[in-house]
Amino acid sequence: PRAESWSEALDAAKAELRPCTSEPLHKYYKALPVCPWCALERDSGVFFFIGTGGASASSFDLAKIWAEIATATALPYEAPPRPVFQVTGTPAPASLLAQRRGVVIAKTATVLALISAAVVLPDLLGVLVVAIVIVGVLPLPGRAERKCREAKRRDAENAWINAYRAAEDALSVGPLQRKRQQLQGLKTAFESVEPERQKELANLAQHARDIQLHHYLEQQLIRAHKIPDIGPQRKATLAAWGIETAADVTWQAIAGVQGFGPTLQSRLVAWRVLIESHFVFDAKRAVPQPDIDAVEYRWRRRRSDLEQQLRAGAEESRRMNSYLRQRRLAIARDLEAPARAWAQAMADVEVFDRAMKMRRSTP
Repeated sequence: PRAESWSEALDAAKAELRPCTSEPLHKYYKALPVCPWCALERDSGVFFFIGTGGASASSFDLAKIWAEIATATALPYEAPPRPVFQVTGTPAPASLLAQRRGVVIAKTATVLALISAAVVLPDLLGVLVVAIVIVGVLPLPGRAERKCREAKRRDAENAWINAYRAAEDALSVGPLQRKRQQLQGLKTAFESVEPERQKELANLAQHARDIQLHHYLEQQLIRAHKIPDIGPQRKATLAAWGIETAADVTWQAIAGVQGFGPTLQSRLVAWRVLIESHFVFDAKRAVPQPDIDAVEYRWRRRRSDLEQQLRAGAEESRRMNSYLRQRRLAIARDLEAPARAWAQAMADVEVFDRAMKMRRSTP
């Protein structure tokens, strides 16, 4: 492509970029849903856009955000309601009652007849007693109806128990409490940002000489210096092992380099010592500004990430709180049907049992 084509393509690409809302130094393709640089820096711990402009003023108010979180996550637990219904049981069928009355009368008459026969025919007493017992244990009409009603009652009770347990789970404030604990950890981390930042800056100042020395050694390229017995080929070997500057030269780093025995190792270390002897510490400059910028940027990004997480956590806490309040109203309505069905099933069994006992006790 011609230079003109490159220029047009780059201008077009530039128009498709947008700045990150969290870090203006981040630029990315505007069609992406989130900034990929933020994720890359967060996951790798490596920062690629260290700026010198300093942090912009933040409107983040930790006390206000945490007050919102504390209010939203303090919702107390309320057990689901237990609806109470006054229901009328379904009466036993009239035909069943009449049939049952007839069977009771027949059984009574049969037992009386067998007793009379036992008095008249004492030799057949054993047989007659067995016959009386058989007649007595014969089932009365209504047994199937009673079994059907009891099955419905049992099913309705199980359905109510399951519905109530599901309602208890749905109204649990456990997720809200776990969210508070998670946000408490973020709050603690946010409060430690400034002390940790100051601590790291103080550590830089304390080791200013070492930092300046390291930068000085990094600028001393092995390939640009004459080192006894170490020519271009051996310098290329060192570069292949990642040893390119005086800062890279340590006994540990060069110990495994192929072709470098004790003599060459000693010459290389001696060269580093010679280079180091030429270093002059600049007390006025102290810590180099790029190192300070790197620390400031890293902690600014850390603070920004925590601010975003706490803001999002506050919003999520409010949504969870609102959802639980709405679910309380909805669950109260949802429990009405299984509660009514259970109450009706119990009433049906009770009415049936009362009717059957009354008829059974009637001659």
